Amino acid sequence: MTRHLLLLFLVCASFLVHDVSGRGRKDKDKNKNSHSRNTENLCEIQDPNRTIDCFCDKVEYQNATDSTCWIFNGLQQDDAVWDYFMSQSNMERLKFNIRPDGNLRFVPTRALSHLHRLLELKIQYANIPELVPYAFANLSSLREISVIRNQIVDLKPHAFSKLSNLSQITLDENRIAELHRDVFVGLPQLKKLYIGRNNLSVLHDRAFSHLHRLEELELNGNQLPVVTRETFTGLKSLKILNLQENRIRMLGDYTFTEVPNLVELNVDHNILQYISDRAFQGLSRLNRLTLAENRLTALGSDVLRGVPNIHFLDLRDNSLRTLTFDTVNPIMENLKNVTSYFFVEGKTVLTATTKLVFSSLWSCVEQYRTGS
Repeated sequence: MTRHLLLLFLVCASFLVHDVSGRGRKDKDKNKNSHSRNTENLCEIQDPNRTIDCFCDKVEYQNATDSTCWIFNGLQQDDAVWDYFMSQSNMERLKFNIRPDGNLRFVPTRALSHLHRLLELKIQYANIPELVPYAFANLSSLREISVIRNQIVDLKPHAFSKLSNLSQITLDENRIAELHRDVFVGLPQLKKLYIGRNNLSVLHDRAFSHLHRLEELELNGNQLPVVTRETFTGLKSLKILNLQENRIRMLGDYTFTEVPNLVELNVDHNILQYISDRAFQGLSRLNRLTLAENRLTALGSDVLRGVPNIHFLDLRDNSLRTLTFDTVNPIMENLKNVTSYFFVEGKTVLTATTKLVFSSLWSCVEQYRTGS
């Protein structure tokens, strides 16, 4: 009898323990889910006085992957609204538009810290005077960052840092005046960097020295007065360099030696008056060179000797008065290809000597192309 009672007691106790532990796990899971649901759903904010309105591809909790958020009024960095992004932590693409009556003066790092799957981020029409260190929350998932038309003036060191999968940065149409060292650090996958149409007048030496895999660099539409060999230190993989519409007066010896894999170089719409015979030394892979709309009056006989693979050369709208056959001779073999281009019309003044050179040049080209 005693033995039967003991057995019954043990069976009941085991059921009781199982029930309590099971409820414990359920309560824990319930609390975990409720923590997320207690946060305002970013995609369905109910407050009629809300300062942010997000339009998402899916509105259910944790289901949105694409969202465009409009900011109506000024927000502070510690505003609770940034924690609403916790409700959609699976977001992959996020765009911030700031309305004229809104005023965003910072990158919302607090919001980004909740988005560990974010691939693309765009911010436009804000009023962000500076990008502070680690502004993008060190998100290893990010592939593209675009901050266009945000009135950015200053990029602090490490503003773009520890973004291990980032492949593209676009900073066009801001007010950046100076580029310091160590702004772009810890970006092993960065391939494209666009800083066009800003106010850049100072590029510190080695500003791009950490970008060993960069393939495209656009610095067009700025105020750069000079570029040197040290400007491009570290850019061993660079293929396209755009320096259009700056204030560059001269290209000195070995200016582009640090970018040996360059394929396309655009230096048109500057105020170039002089190019050293060794300016393009080392660019054996360069295929396209544009120097149009400058103030060149002469080119040395060896200026193209370092770029034997040029198939596209644009010298239009300069004031060339001296152009010898020796200058063009290093690329003559390329001109027999029907897809090659050599432009020189515009403001160029053709003296009798220059006309003779071109007459000989075109004669040679015709012989090449016709095989005669």
